[in-house]
Amino acid sequence: MDWRAIYLFFFHKIQSNPKNFFVHTHKNDHNEIKKIIPLAPRCIQPFVIYANWEPAPLHAYATPVDMTILRVNGSAPAMTYATVKQQVEALNGVTACAANASSKVVSVTFDPEHISAARISSEVAAITRQKVEKAVFETAGPPAPQCPIPHSYIRAFEKAKYALCFR
Repeated sequence: MDWRAIYLFFFHKIQSNPKNFFVHTHKNDHNEIKKIIPLAPRCIQPFVIYANWEPAPLHAYATPVDMTILRVNGSAPAMTYATVKQQVEALNGVTACAANASSKVVSVTFDPEHISAARISSEVAAITRQKVEKAVFETAGPPAPQCPIPHSYIRAFEKAKYALCFR
């Protein structure tokens, strides 16, 4: 049975009785369904082969991190930025922090499951006692191309791929 036969089978059933297609089956339909069931492993098999084509990279075992870059508005002493670095790095979920007094920028990488960018922003504002906003960097020329696929879709695909990797 090839894919055309399967298509014609389902197309005919939907056309003949669209309301009860998934509810009502005839006795001879069970034979057709028995022919279709063995196709399920054949649909999954290429993805399993793809997942095991090469071993999972080391980043597959690490938790994903996000990054936020904050700009401090106002003047704060240089020693405050050293304090910002120490206190922000001590927060649960923060993996790294860099604070630059001359550019008034604080960069933080963090685990989004443990802490949010808003909480980090409020902590930096509390430490510096200045208004803090997300840094915006303007580029000269046209904007760079961006991936049209949302990053969450890519992460979900990679999770499924690495879950089926048996190496």
